[in-house]
Amino acid sequence: MFSKAELRVRFRQRRETLAADLCQGLSHQIQEKAIAFLKSSSFSFKTIGLYASFRNEVETSLLFEAFRKEGNPIFYPRVSSEKKSLRFYQVDNFGQMKAGTYGLLEPLDSLPEAKSLDLLVVPGVVFDLEGYRLGYGGGFYDRLVSFPTGIRLGLAYDFQVIEALPHEKNDVVCDLVVTEKRIISPSNKAQRA
Repeated sequence: MFSKAELRVRFRQRRETLAADLCQGLSHQIQEKAIAFLKSSSFSFKTIGLYASFRNEVETSLLFEAFRKEGNPIFYPRVSSEKKSLRFYQVDNFGQMKAGTYGLLEPLDSLPEAKSLDLLVVPGVVFDLEGYRLGYGGGFYDRLVSFPTGIRLGLAYDFQVIEALPHEKNDVVCDLVVTEKRIISPSNKAQRA
């Protein structure tokens, strides 16, 4: 088995070499599949946490539009480098975001802050069939363990899902991982909702 560092390099390189039109097309398919699944589930969510895609990550703009149409408050993360943590702020339009830490689009910190999220959509470099994920290695999403969230949803291109990842006890598990080809629900939490 490859180490976490080797997996990050391998899968980041593969994702970052995808053509822009392919990323956009696959992102559209993945988001449509996620929206259809979430709407058909009985899970009730009001507050939604999304991420602003970076370096060919699966986009979230269709999710933003769909949830805004439903009247859901949408929150995006802002990196607190000194605390190595994420704080989520409500965004009504992308004009309320600017380039921040690591070049990521982040919400202005003058916006309302989330106290909890019913649905948290998380990015990742690679996921496994148990719902574990590897990000860039900073542990920002793993430190959200104590932050109240309902369902954790990972978005990935299908090539980013492997059978098993090395993981530790503090690694956060996604309840659901959606790719263009499949929906993986390792905990069945999302199925029971």
